[in-house]
Amino acid sequence: MQKKGSSSKFRPLQPVSVRSVNFLAKPGEPEANSASILRWIGRAARARKKGRPKGPDFILFPEMCVSGYVNDTSELYAIRARVEKALTAVLSASENIPETILLAGYPFYSGNAVYIRHSAIRKGEFLFHDDKTVLSPRERRTFSPGSGAKQFIAGAAGARCGILLCYENHFPEFAARLADEGCDIIFAPFASPRETPRQKYRRMLRFLPARAYDNGCFLVSCNVIQEFPRTGRSPGTALILGPKGELIAKAVSRREGSCGAALDLGEIEVIRKSEMGYFRGNKP
Repeated sequence: MQKKGSSSKFRPLQPVSVRSVNFLAKPGEPEANSASILRWIGRAARARKKGRPKGPDFILFPEMCVSGYVNDTSELYAIRARVEKALTAVLSASENIPETILLAGYPFYSGNAVYIRHSAIRKGEFLFHDDKTVLSPRERRTFSPGSGAKQFIAGAAGARCGILLCYENHFPEFAARLADEGCDIIFAPFASPRETPRQKYRRMLRFLPARAYDNGCFLVSCNVIQEFPRTGRSPGTALILGPKGELIAKAVSRREGSCGAALDLGEIEVIRKSEMGYFRGNKP
């Protein structure tokens, strides 16, 4: 089920709760990675049983979290059946937190092509798929490009959401396109290697706040923690940014962790009604 957010007339103002996970992935080991995702699902389910009215509306996991980031064609096809089995386990476990939408990444196989896909999952079903459109030079040797940035309506508050995968966040026009269609929250999962956690954090703060500020959107991001063959261990860096580009929450570490926040969609309504607050609504 895929719906364009711009067609909705209902503008809820209640907070939308999000959690962004610095996920420790093992490349080529989908069983271990799905087991870890299931532990995060279990935490959300237990929190609800302890008296919270519900779990988070969204839990964001990094790019290619189910398989680990694998960029070798033969290895990707060797683990295909295991990836699909692991994804089935994640779908089944999502039924334990029916109010929550999981955003998880994996390789998607179609004929002779493999896509870098991120999907929205709720109650054992796929709500939405986004295939990475702009591939890095090294990724082009292995993966096929998707069809473009899209968005979906989801969550208890009817938030309009879009996904920009890793490298796509370096192209402002993608975020702008989502904003022009009324996007409220941009989810930005990464699998970015190199650097220390602090260096990655500082680098992301150079460009991600601009995607939020210029477009009047919340932005939720996280990076995979993984050992890469050439570059070593990638750093975990999770950020939640407000529609003025301000930092709301962060988790910066080489160890798995997360950050969370309640996002007030009413802030976006105020910004978009202001000629000097929402620049895309006052284009020359």
